[in-house]
Amino acid sequence: MVKKEVRDTVRVITNPKSVVVITADNGVLGLTQFSGDKAVRYSNLFIFSPQFPILFSQSFPGFAGRTRCEFVAGPILTVATEANVTTRFFNEIGASKVWTGDITNQRRVGCDLFGAFGVPGLGKFYVRYSPFSTMKSGAPVNFHSLSAGYIVLL
Repeated sequence: MVKKEVRDTVRVITNPKSVVVITADNGVLGLTQFSGDKAVRYSNLFIFSPQFPILFSQSFPGFAGRTRCEFVAGPILTVATEANVTTRFFNEIGASKVWTGDITNQRRVGCDLFGAFGVPGLGKFYVRYSPFSTMKSGAPVNFHSLSAGYIVLL
């Protein structure tokens, strides 16, 4: 069985308080550290991407024809439509400030690998890995994403 659907997700990456993610004037993501008179609360990178999963499932029969367990695997195509960074900090007089900037050097198209195993009606354990880096090659900040968890079906 092949499952196809379109999803829209937001990846939020939060960095430590000592280093701030910030964009340059040209929209390229980079790392910098604020001067000593500013205290950083957080810096988040938001990547908006519609996703197109193409998942294959295999059910294993149990007693009396009931499905005992199910395995699901396949690629998930992602298209990054927008990305921005938001940084909240306290300035030298203690006032809270927010800085926001758009990013232009994110990878526009990617493919994630997805796998899940579980019992229908109870839920599934899943693993999702992105072999493609989130930013284009040559970016000062570059990372891959790996997630795992449990899907509860209601």
